[in-house]
Amino acid sequence: MTRSNDHDDSTPAPETTAATADAPPAEETPRVIDEAAWAEAHDGDAEDDDEPLHFGAVAPEDEAAGDDDESDDGEDEAAAAAGAALAARPDLEITLSADAEIPLSSIDEDALWVVKRLRAKGFEAYLTGGCVRDLLLGRQPKDFDVATAAHPNQVRAVFRNCRLVGRRFRLAHVFFQSGKVIETATFRANPTDTLEDLPEDLLVARDNVFGTVEEDARRRDLTINGLFYDPVAGKVLDFVNGRADLDARLIRTIGEPDIRFQEDPVRILRAIKFAARLGFAIEPATLAAMERHAGSLLRCAHARLQEEVLRLLASTYAHTSFDMCAQVGVTRVLLPELLEDLAVPTLRSAPVATTPTEGADVASEGADVAAPVETVAETTEATATTVSTAADRHPRFLALLDALDEVRRRDADITSALALAVLVTPIWEALSGTPGAFDAWWSRTADGFTERLRLTRHDRERVPQLLQAQLDLEPQRRRGHHARATVGRPSFREALLLLIIRLQAAKQPLDEVAAWKVVAAAHNQPYQQARYDRNRQRAAGRGAGGGGDRGRGGRGRDRDRGGRGRDRGNNGRRRGR
Repeated sequence: MTRSNDHDDSTPAPETTAATADAPPAEETPRVIDEAAWAEAHDGDAEDDDEPLHFGAVAPEDEAAGDDDESDDGEDEAAAAAGAALAARPDLEITLSADAEIPLSSIDEDALWVVKRLRAKGFEAYLTGGCVRDLLLGRQPKDFDVATAAHPNQVRAVFRNCRLVGRRFRLAHVFFQSGKVIETATFRANPTDTLEDLPEDLLVARDNVFGTVEEDARRRDLTINGLFYDPVAGKVLDFVNGRADLDARLIRTIGEPDIRFQEDPVRILRAIKFAARLGFAIEPATLAAMERHAGSLLRCAHARLQEEVLRLLASTYAHTSFDMCAQVGVTRVLLPELLEDLAVPTLRSAPVATTPTEGADVASEGADVAAPVETVAETTEATATTVSTAADRHPRFLALLDALDEVRRRDADITSALALAVLVTPIWEALSGTPGAFDAWWSRTADGFTERLRLTRHDRERVPQLLQAQLDLEPQRRRGHHARATVGRPSFREALLLLIIRLQAAKQPLDEVAAWKVVAAAHNQPYQQARYDRNRQRAAGRGAGGGGDRGRGGRGRDRDRGGRGRDRGNNGRRRGR
């Protein structure tokens, strides 16, 4: 989870000051560069003399091998033209302010170097989004992002250790030898702001409109995510009153909440995510709009919905997040199968708090709400089997989410299949005594998940495998060829982690887990759980959507990390290599 700032000791770190602060630019350049002008420049092979030696000159081999959908000859030519033009432009002298609202020691030095390098080439550039929010809250940012007036090919020309990613909106990933990635995005504007009259359907399908820094701030989702930081001037840029909401511990949309959620209903899930993560309250008007427009979530790209739901499950605040999802009406829209089978409370029985709290656990009228589904009670009637009531299963469900949060806080790597398996474990425990009962329930439920969230074939198959493996991990099966076969399965470590979660949820000792680790060691099989690697996830998964704290597109940081081959499709996952 911690992002490394260490550099190779054998090479110097980039400077953070320059000789002078007032050296005039060699030529006047517009604040937002006309990219077409660079396309007319001559080719050149000038080297970037200012690039520190300890930065990788290119992306890692497995990433730079070339995704056809992310790089083409036209972009290479445009980048070469931009590079030739930039090479002829003398660098400006840039001095970072020592009298700053945010101490330089709190900021990642590679992110500072990216900002300084762009500014030296004459482009506006600032730290942006979540890192600014977290620094102002006194929290350690998970990663650092940069926003700039430079267009993607111009960023690529400035940094040789850079790769362009993304389909809907091109982003630049600047790579470093530690595996760190600094995402650098061009300022954008809200496409609806360029229209004289608002369309009847406000859903934004494409938002490839370049803009200014203020337009970029106003097009984002929440006020607390619309902040920029200028390390050169040492000042926070706040066009949306985000600092006031940080001080008040409030989640509020930028602009009219009804319009913002119609433009992009996924912002409802993001508002829940940040309220749960930060312990903030949701501002009443924003909350009311979330309830009104929850049904519109089904209009969004299924891959984006899948990504946000899985992020909530593997976030360390799954319990709080899913309470809020149920209370706002999201569960009824996206996961209706769980409502009756787990007795999940709805908005009418458990309203969301709207007053600021520290770490608080804080129904839609949409026309697209999913139809009623067959419940466990109906399933068991068909099989003539008695199971526990939904009211009994709901406390178990909450205990499992608490255990999942605890495991994730210990930096365990939670795959999407494991997260989904935890979600349905109470149903499996209720039906496992009847042959075929859970398989029938899961088949129907997975169909619904696939329709609304684009459940992958791998996850659809792996979830029942992990649950069935819980029977193979019973004490009486810990001997002979059965034990050897169990620890030799590719899913053994995932299944063992699910057992840990189940035991912790039941407040039982983990002696059985230790015993299975001894068996695995005796058969030379791996048993240690993988650790979450944020740098790897950011490099692998951000290309498809971009946007992140900007509320448009997905950031692929919390995807299935089991190391198996995966298709990229529309959900931004890596291809199997």
